[in-house]
Amino acid sequence: MGWWSYLIIVSTITLLFVPKNKWGKLFVLGLVGMVIILAIDSALIALGAIKFNFAGLNALGLPLPYWISYIPGGILFAHFYPTVWIQKFLYILFAAVSFVFVEFITIQIGLFQHLNWNIFNAIILNIGGFTIYSWFTEFYFERKRVQI
Repeated sequence: MGWWSYLIIVSTITLLFVPKNKWGKLFVLGLVGMVIILAIDSALIALGAIKFNFAGLNALGLPLPYWISYIPGGILFAHFYPTVWIQKFLYILFAAVSFVFVEFITIQIGLFQHLNWNIFNAIILNIGGFTIYSWFTEFYFERKRVQI
């Protein structure tokens, strides 16, 4: 139930803060975010660093609602992505720390476990993951000339 709640919360936040007319333009970035998360987290699972606790349907060791949640999550991130370099840097740091906070909560309620991993590693990896996602976002905005 916990990961389904996570999906509902992320989707609701995105519905509240991203206008519906922007979803179509940003959907591809939501898919990119989901693929990045699948790649990173499935590698961490394979390496024995982390474990998800979920009895339902999963893919590559990741709960289905968790990885689906990164479609609206990617849309939300892309919608608010800034254009000024220092703001981009601060935005990535804010996103990385926010996700570690959510990770900490999921650990506390038993949805997620660090096996051979820690919060510091998670912050560094989140910064790297959001940086990679930001490159895709910038490329998409430039290539498609998408204005948000």
